[in-house]
Order: sequence, then C-alpha cells, then structure tokens
Amino acid sequence: MLPIALAALVGGCAGEGESTTTVASVPTRVTSVPTTTITPDQGVVFSPEFIQGAIPGELLVILVGNTDPGAATLTVTAEATDASVSVDPSAIGGGEVAEVTVVPSSTDIETQMSIHIEADDGQTHSWTVDVLPWEDELEGQARDILLLFTTWLAEHRPDLGVTPKSELEGTFVAPELLVVSHYAFYSDEWELGLSWHIMLPPDDFSELYLRPRSELAPTMAFRIDSWQTALQSGSADIIEVPPPAEVVR
Repeated sequence: MLPIALAALVGGCAGEGESTTTVASVPTRVTSVPTTTITPDQGVVFSPEFIQGAIPGELLVILVGNTDPGAATLTVTAEATDASVSVDPSAIGGGEVAEVTVVPSSTDIETQMSIHIEADDGQTHSWTVDVLPWEDELEGQARDILLLFTTWLAEHRPDLGVTPKSELEGTFVAPELLVVSHYAFYSDEWELGLSWHIMLPPDDFSELYLRPRSELAPTMAFRIDSWQTALQSGSADIIEVPPPAEVVR
C-alpha cells in the first residue's frame, strides 16, 4: 500500500547549476487539433498553479501558454533540482502552448524538488514539490478503468480518435491527493486525465478529462457514477460533464 503523505507546497526557485537536462519519454505531440480554450490577453500562463507531489521516474508535465494570439514568439526555459527536464516546443508563438516535462531522479527518502520556468519576456513561475519514494502501484487499476472510457468513446465519439487500441503512455500524478487517485495518459494528440474515488459503490465515481496537447486546459470530460460496478458488469453508463479548469498534477 502507498504511504499517506500530506501536501507541503511552497513556492521556490531552483538553484543555479542544480538541474540536469535530458529529453523525457512523454510521447511526441502533434498540434493539428484546433485550439479553443486559451483565454486571450492573460499574458503567459503557467498551469497548474499547484503541484500535488511527484514520484521518481514518473512524468510531471507542466504547461506554459502564450495566451495573447497576437503576441511575439517567446522562448521558454526550465530547470529543476535532481530531475531531468525537457521543453516542447522551446519557442511558442501567440496562442500556443509548451509542455515542460520534469522527471524526478531516484530517491530512497522523501525529499523536495524545486522547479523554475521562465519565458524570455521576464515572466516566471516556481514550485517546490515533495518527491515521494514510492513505486507506481496504480497503473493496472488505472488502465482497467480507462478501458471503460475508451471503449465508450470509440463507439460514441469516434471523431476523437481515442479507442482501446490507442497507444497511451501512462504516469502516476498528484500522489498527495488522498481519497481520489489520479493518473495521466498521453498520446501524440491527447492528454487523458483519469481520476477515481476510492470508496465503495455507489460512491466510487470516476472521471476522465481530455486535453488536446496544443491546449492549456481540458476541453471535455466524462463520468462514470460507479467504476467498480462498471468493471464487474463489463460495461459503463457514461455521461459528459463540464471539464475542469486546469490539469491535475
């Protein structure tokens, strides 16, 4: 079982010379999905505002949006302590989004990681994130629940191109959020954010949001009222619900 940890999130800045830069293994994204959700004239937006912990070797993807469609192209740089960091793309024009992927290094003890991201117009954001020495014990259950959603989407929303055969890179996110577990999946076009309530039926809801990887926020979401009942029966009644305002990390 995973140990229980309390969130301890404090803004911080990575020290000079403390970061290691490599290319992480998040799937290479495509940007052919039209952008619709970036609100103009907010300048540079960093998302999410809060990061609820991280696990060694798991992907932590932070979004940077250049929200003014008429803005000049900005270069985005990032650094983190005891982690690999990549930025894709490293330059974003008006209305575009960069993904900063941070992968914490292996650790046997709970520690903290400082992340600092900067756009060359001077706007910056920093996080101090707890790194928990856990292993990913959620992937099997997460993929079982995800299959309920992708089977339904393949039938009812074939326009999205998300099916049980989609190749999805998975990663454990937000380990410090209790009661509701979170997992993120990535294809070339989509981020799929899965959450499921660790309770007995009928209080065990699950939701899946979809974010085009050219977007700053999810554009749609779907819900199962009881994921355990759905797994037992082999089918799910799924409804569309309003998407969250930002991604979960």
